[in-house]
Amino acid sequence: MVNQKKSNVSALKRLKTRLKSSGIIGENVSSKKKGFDKKELRKKTKEKLENLKKETNPFEIKFTKQKHDIMGRKIKGIQGKPGQARSKAEKTRKNTLLVEYEKRNKNSSFVDRRFGENDPTLSLEDKMMERFIREKQRKSNHGDFNLEDEQLTHFGQALGDHLGDDIVHSDDESDNGQIDQFTVHQDHFGGFDEEEEKSGEKKSKSEIMKELIAKSKYYKYERQKEKEENEEIKNEVDAELEDIKKLVNQSLTEKNEEEKEKLKIKRSKTDDQYNSFLKAVASDRRARPTDRLKSEEELAIEAKEKLERAERDRQRRMNGIDSDEEEENDSKNRPAQADDLDDGLDYNYDEEESMPLTYKDGKLINQDIGFSRKRKAKDDDDEEISDDDDENDDDDDDAEDEEDEGEEETDNDDILNEDDDKNENEDDNESGDDELEVIKKTNKQSLEQDENVKKEIEKRRKERHEQAKNELGYVFSIPESHSKFLELIKDKSIQDQMTIIKRIRILYNVKIHPQNKDKLTYFFGIILQHLNYLTNKSEVSFDEINRYTRCILSFAFQFIEYFNDYAKNKLIQIEKKITKKLSVNGKEIINLNDLIFLQLITVIYSTSDYSHPIITPALLIMENYLSQAIINNERDIVRGLYLCNIMYMTQKQSKRYIPEAMNFIMKTLLIIVPESYISKNTKADMLNSNILVNNTKYSLTGKDWENVELKALNLSLIMSNNTSKKEYIKYCKSNELRISIIGLCIELLEKYSRLYMDIGCLKEIFSGVEKLVSDLEKMPVSDKLKESINKFKSNINSYIAGEGIKRRSLQWQKRKPVAIASIVPKFEENYSVDKHYDKNRERAEYNKLKAQVQKEKKGALRELRKDNMFLARKRLQEIREKDREYKEKIKGIYGMLGNEQGEQNKYDRERKKRKN
Repeated sequence: MVNQKKSNVSALKRLKTRLKSSGIIGENVSSKKKGFDKKELRKKTKEKLENLKKETNPFEIKFTKQKHDIMGRKIKGIQGKPGQARSKAEKTRKNTLLVEYEKRNKNSSFVDRRFGENDPTLSLEDKMMERFIREKQRKSNHGDFNLEDEQLTHFGQALGDHLGDDIVHSDDESDNGQIDQFTVHQDHFGGFDEEEEKSGEKKSKSEIMKELIAKSKYYKYERQKEKEENEEIKNEVDAELEDIKKLVNQSLTEKNEEEKEKLKIKRSKTDDQYNSFLKAVASDRRARPTDRLKSEEELAIEAKEKLERAERDRQRRMNGIDSDEEEENDSKNRPAQADDLDDGLDYNYDEEESMPLTYKDGKLINQDIGFSRKRKAKDDDDEEISDDDDENDDDDDDAEDEEDEGEEETDNDDILNEDDDKNENEDDNESGDDELEVIKKTNKQSLEQDENVKKEIEKRRKERHEQAKNELGYVFSIPESHSKFLELIKDKSIQDQMTIIKRIRILYNVKIHPQNKDKLTYFFGIILQHLNYLTNKSEVSFDEINRYTRCILSFAFQFIEYFNDYAKNKLIQIEKKITKKLSVNGKEIINLNDLIFLQLITVIYSTSDYSHPIITPALLIMENYLSQAIINNERDIVRGLYLCNIMYMTQKQSKRYIPEAMNFIMKTLLIIVPESYISKNTKADMLNSNILVNNTKYSLTGKDWENVELKALNLSLIMSNNTSKKEYIKYCKSNELRISIIGLCIELLEKYSRLYMDIGCLKEIFSGVEKLVSDLEKMPVSDKLKESINKFKSNINSYIAGEGIKRRSLQWQKRKPVAIASIVPKFEENYSVDKHYDKNRERAEYNKLKAQVQKEKKGALRELRKDNMFLARKRLQEIREKDREYKEKIKGIYGMLGNEQGEQNKYDRERKKRKN
């Protein structure tokens, strides 16, 4: 080896020196020496070159640089030989993968399926022996009459052993004279050899037959005896069977009797139910198949057609023409006919009508009774024909029936008595005179009856005409404006107004036509205008307002987008109006229309949301009014309390604290209650707040308020727009209004106390209220108001006490804090960064296996990629080889064709020369 430490020596010089040192090149190498074989020299040179190849080339060694060098630490994979590894892998793939690739379309491979060939545990002698045995078995099984060597068994015993010993004969075989199998086997011709072997002497045929007869008789006797024993046992059991039954049935008799009684009761109940059900079925109409469920569009169209049909009937009644419904009823209640299939018939059966048919002398005698009952029932329900006319009709019918009966009797007499012709003729003449008199009487009665009926019908027509004229219409068109709507509902009750709106919504249902949505939206705007009209009237009717607010609710849920825009614009108008009037200390800052609208939106929209595009601005507007509004009259107080109630309804679920509402209620109490009843401590607490009011203009005056009873507020009067009305002025100045306001304030405080009971600061919110209520107890008021004040005080005290129990104030720790236990950390001897120190053995094994699987997976993927690259190179090489062969083939073909063409040209030239 040459020293390679010198860095200035090139790789080529180092290679030459190595070749010289190994004796491959140089002066000493000569093949011309005598006695030196060239083949031997080449062989040695080749061995030397192979040894040089095995030595590592410094250019083929790859080093992985470490970030930190640690002494004494050995890491695998720092030094690698990628060239050698690549060539080794290439060689391995050529020997394995390439061979499989080349044999991919070849099916002529030989597979050795001999026994034991793939079993390395068997020796060669065992394999040969086993193969020989199998070959013999295969040859022996080819025989046509070769049976299996296996013996058939049952429960471990051969089927042929003791075949005749265990045969049990039936009872019927006792007298049939047949011989069993054992006798035949032993005593017939097959058993002679055995007897000869035993006795050594031959028996004669007669002796054999005697023995045979004796044995058969013996076996027959044994069978008969066994049969008799079985019969005796069976008879004994049969004799004891009755006693056994008695013992068993004795305990069941009592239970059976109780069950029978229960069954009787159940049967009676079921019979009663069956009878009642049978009567109900007999009285009900025959069941008919139901139609399919209709869609919303079909239901809307059907409702519209029903209203149009009702309007058409009303118009016909106004003109004196019978309506379509009456004509249909007349056709439905016609008598049944033979070809009817129960269509259009009236099934009104009574229990009295279901009587049996009774005949007398060949005549149906209960027919008149049945018809009379039906007529009476019909007369009670019919409003058009009087009772007198019905009686006359019944008399006429009876007379006609009598005449028919007389004629039938005379005809029968003629047939029976042909000899008495003269007597019969005389009787016929007399009966004819009587019939003429009866006919004259009935004609007079019928004429009078017709006149009465005509008068009654004319009277009823006039009544129907007036009734139809005053009846509410069924078909209405959408009014063009609010004034047209007022004309439509003029002189109509509130119930009729709601009916008109309902019928308009049915006629212009959105499901019927898409354009109806725009029409109903326009009508919704007219309803909103009408609500404003009702709230701005001089005489306010809260009944009408409530009915129209319900109508608006149903409209708003159907057309929510339109109402969203309307609500936003309305809130903007209210906010601008309040801001403008507060800046100039104006009066009538908020009116009844605004209050109704604010209450309406709290019902339509969700009030529990943290932020809402409509409810949140509405709450800010109400809070702004309650905190900044100046009280100019009693109506401002009532409006403020109305807003406090609305805000309470909005906070039922979210339970947010609203100080403006509490301050306004306290301000109202300080205004209404006389100053003499408010203590100094209460005044001192109020000095620290912004609700102190020194205004005695609206407080209780005089001494008559001590006897004023607590009543509900008269909102219709206090919210009236006619302020010049005497009743309004009197009510505003009365102590009755002030007592009602005090009661309303106490009621609102009770509601807010229950609302804020769980928020944790009830004591701080109601600190001033508690003292003010204590002052109110000293007032000489009515018993009802005093009772409500005392009840509120006891409730608020209990609420505050309960909250004090739950509340825990901050305090020092009662014991010395315990120090955190300090544990000396564990140190691992011979710690290594590359090792994992997990105490859980299962988890450590799992992580180890997981890392190995991941490592093997990466290696497998890498090898698969290299295999694919190797196969791709081989495929490309095959394609290039095929292309090269194809080019050579084409080139040879072109050359051959060129030679042929040259020979042809040469031949043509020579032929031309010969001709010339």
